[in-house]
Amino acid sequence: MSDDTALGELIASLNFHYTVDFVPRSKVDPARLKEFEGPNNHLSLNWQVTIGTLSRIDGQLSRHAIKSEYTQGIGHLPGYRHDDPYNKSVDGYAALTQACETGRYPLGGRMIPVRAIPAPALRDVLHHFVMDAEVLDYSSFEAYADSLGINVDSRTEEAAYRVQLSRALALRNMIGEKGLARLREAFTDY
Repeated sequence: MSDDTALGELIASLNFHYTVDFVPRSKVDPARLKEFEGPNNHLSLNWQVTIGTLSRIDGQLSRHAIKSEYTQGIGHLPGYRHDDPYNKSVDGYAALTQACETGRYPLGGRMIPVRAIPAPALRDVLHHFVMDAEVLDYSSFEAYADSLGINVDSRTEEAAYRVQLSRALALRNMIGEKGLARLREAFTDY
């Protein structure tokens, strides 16, 4: 059994319920996207994701469900190639900007059919959240910041730490310490 198959089986065994909705770029807080460097940092695919587990008793979403923003770069657009000269043209740039606003993109850049951009896979979103759960390994923001070389006096960094901590605690409460440990191990070489 491949590692990819084992990861899929592990995710399925944890009984996740996953929903995702596209968020137009104009609805995203600009401060949140400052972490993306470069002249085209406004070109991002933004999603509202919810990951939870369903109760085996009444089928309701667990109270520990995670509702969070999730951002992808434009490399996730179908048919997008960084080296395609079309993407650097005025028309190509307009198509990329429109895709980030509408969630629809002409496949292959110049092709006529326009389709919805595929939502991020559950395993990709889980990978992000599981890697962020490393925050649980530190006793405080100061310890976390010190280990990563983050300025401990930055309120912006502390706010980001608190968001990570909240998501990590929700994930651990949802699937348990053993479930989180199994996911961390499964995602080691992802």
